Amino acid sequence: MIFQPQVVKGHLAESWEFTDPYTFKVHLRHWNILQDIPPANGREFTAEDVVFHFKPDVRLGSGYTNPVRRGQTQLRSIQLISVTTPDRYNRCLQVENRQPDLILDALQEVGTSLCIENPEAVKKWGDVRDWHHAVGTGPFILKAFVPDGSATLIKNPNYWGFDERYPQNKLPYVDKLKLLIIPDQELL
Repeated sequence: MIFQPQVVKGHLAESWEFTDPYTFKVHLRHWNILQDIPPANGREFTAEDVVFHFKPDVRLGSGYTNPVRRGQTQLRSIQLISVTTPDRYNRCLQVENRQPDLILDALQEVGTSLCIENPEAVKKWGDVRDWHHAVGTGPFILKAFVPDGSATLIKNPNYWGFDERYPQNKLPYVDKLKLLIIPDQELL
């Protein structure tokens, strides 16, 4: 069964399916290009990048210094056995749980805040929470960040997206964004 929902869309994934009751396979979009900044230098984003991200999260091996990140409790509840890549565009999650709805709920929870780290950046700097080490596949590249002040983003020329209404138009339309951060004084 292949899922291609009309409401929920993948950015890095084109589709996903259960190949059997224990295996959830994700088909990555071809030609997702990492931003053309060191250390990724514009290489293609592949399933190996996804495996690198997931293995430490679910304690399936080493990846980098802290083996457990974020509170992905639902993902752990599906008893993930392995994360593999049968080829460069597909990722398989092997689970013990036979409840597809629980698996989809767990992955949707992760997907709402999922940021997949660039393996080269992790290997080079370790801590990729520093904004200077941000390397992704998104429509914008973080160029400058001032805590409690602003964030400046520039257009990623390698972004894969096109306008759905006007497919001949490459996204994003904007060349530069400057976001002003106004801290809530009551929270300080």
